Amino acid sequence: MKTMTEDFDTIADEFGTQQPVTRQRPRVLDPLAASERPVLRTLTVQELSKLPAPEWLVDGIIPAAAMTTLYGAPGAAKSFWALDAACSIATGHSFHGSDVKQGKVVYCLGEGIRSLRYRIESWGLAHPTADQTSLEENLIVVPMTPHLLEPYDTSALMNTMEDLGEVSLLIIDTFARALVGGDENSAQDVGLAINVCDRIRDRVGAATLLVHHTSAEGSKTRGSTALPGASDAMLKMVKDDIQRAISLSCTKMKDGEPFKTQFYTLEQYGHSAALLPKALVGGNDKFRGRNNWDDEKENPF
Repeated sequence: MKTMTEDFDTIADEFGTQQPVTRQRPRVLDPLAASERPVLRTLTVQELSKLPAPEWLVDGIIPAAAMTTLYGAPGAAKSFWALDAACSIATGHSFHGSDVKQGKVVYCLGEGIRSLRYRIESWGLAHPTADQTSLEENLIVVPMTPHLLEPYDTSALMNTMEDLGEVSLLIIDTFARALVGGDENSAQDVGLAINVCDRIRDRVGAATLLVHHTSAEGSKTRGSTALPGASDAMLKMVKDDIQRAISLSCTKMKDGEPFKTQFYTLEQYGHSAALLPKALVGGNDKFRGRNNWDDEKENPF
């Protein structure tokens, strides 16, 4: 068996050098650090005061140019709510009383793609005054969830977003499918996925809505705390099958006050269903999940 020295000698003889061949660390190709002496961008207080104020895609609910995480247990109607928001933004139609900023929406859906057309049809039937032409032009569906840890998929997503022009919102449904090959409990893997969302925002100005699952005990998001830590808004959905009600609560709003808990019901329209606001008796907002009220008098339904 050859020694390490003999291996180096063999390489040296082959390449005509007497110096051992050593492996060099790969250089990171960062365009921002391409100069010989890179520096960071700085802002004075006066320059900060001239930056535009935070804006909203859905007033008080989905911030523009930011990352929102929508989470809940399986079957909590998260995809119905995400599609509802997407259609409202695409058409400029009021989102259950909240003003919206109209724009193009890219919806990456990794499951249930065959039934999506029926859900869009149901949304149109539930909102007959919405502009159907704008919906057809501004709602762009990607029938897969790109893997945010794979360079090829992230490049394809970036290129697609740039080719579409100005995009207001990117929806990734679900975050778990976008992290295939990674570890949801790893702050490093989740951080890399978050970085892709940040780069998309920086390059095309789009906000991101991540659809995610709750943990086993159901009170918080599944996986690393890096995701809620980096999110600008956190929205939690809870479904009660017995009462036919769905609640949406705000557990984090970085640049505003958390909105009051909202309540919805799924109603049949055509071949599928759409979310509609559910009126509460006496304005009671103490709904907390399946049969989870302090006493029968608090049952808002």
